[in-house]
Amino acid sequence: IPCIDGIPEEISGIDELKECSFQIIPSCVYFLCDGKQILYIGQSKNLYTRLSQHVEDGKRFNRVLYFYVQPNELDSVEYKLIKALRPPLNIQYNDK
Repeated sequence: IPCIDGIPEEISGIDELKECSFQIIPSCVYFLCDGKQILYIGQSKNLYTRLSQHVEDGKRFNRVLYFYVQPNELDSVEYKLIKALRPPLNIQYNDK
């Protein structure tokens, strides 16, 4: 497992998890965190563009973790994680 300090316990078992380090990142599922708390789970084929949208939307986070996902699996992987972890900023799924 990558050496990442302070991973939120709920996602510590994802072996492919990486911390965002401003490199080109292909399709992925990502976690916006405040320290060890997962605030939001999303998916992207262009992570840096998506992160800038979150900042523009006023989301506050101090950490981004992600793992690669095949493009055709993005929707299902993201949905399963949101349903299981219920992060507070994923309100569209938390009410269902």
